[in-house]
Amino acid sequence: MNVDEKIELAYGLARDLAGVDYNELSKWMGFLKTKGDLSAALNLAKHFSESPSLRPDPRNSYRLISDVLLDMLSKSEKLKELPLVELLEIIGYARRIIVWQSATSKKEERKRGGKRKGKRRT
Repeated sequence: MNVDEKIELAYGLARDLAGVDYNELSKWMGFLKTKGDLSAALNLAKHFSESPSLRPDPRNSYRLISDVLLDMLSKSEKLKELPLVELLEIIGYARRIIVWQSATSKKEERKRGGKRKGKRRT
């Protein structure tokens, strides 16, 4: 699979993962990279998505990770056959796209006079 195909898949993955927390995705990717087992990583995401010990936002992020990747893998034989290194590369591209889109939307919101972080100085 060439880089253009990987980036195209990453854009689709980023679109489907809209709302996922970048930090939770990074933690999950670290587990996947360390463990080297996609099914174990997906099981972990599923477990965290149902864990009462996590706050709602991280739970939702893990639910998205589990649901989106399982759906994506079930629809594409090409993805199932990819080496783990290439799959991590695609997910890494998607993570960067998510960060870029988040930063862009925050910048646009500030231009329109939207929410600001912190207290206003008087």
